[in-house]
Amino acid sequence: MSSISHATKQVQVAQTNELIKLLRQAIPQALAKLSEGIAALEGNVLQQQAQRLILQRLQPEYLLKELTDVIDARGIETVEGYRSG
Repeated sequence: MSSISHATKQVQVAQTNELIKLLRQAIPQALAKLSEGIAALEGNVLQQQAQRLILQRLQPEYLLKELTDVIDARGIETVEGYRSG
C-alpha cells in the first residue's frame, strides 16, 4: 500500500494500520463538515438522515478496502489521476 506525501509529492509506502489510523481521523472530520453545512448530502431530510447514519456506521477497514479497490480497478497511479477521476 502506498500514499503520497503532500509536502514532497513523492510516493511513500504506508502500512495498512497507518492508513486505517488516518481514516479514523478523517471520518469524524467529514461528519462534522456535514453537520456544519460545509458539505451536503442529496435527497430529502429522511434520505439525508439515513445517509448520515450509514456514514457513521462505516468502519475504516471497509472504507480502506473500497478506496483501494476503486483505485486499483481504475488503474490510478497519481494524485492527479485520482482527482480527475
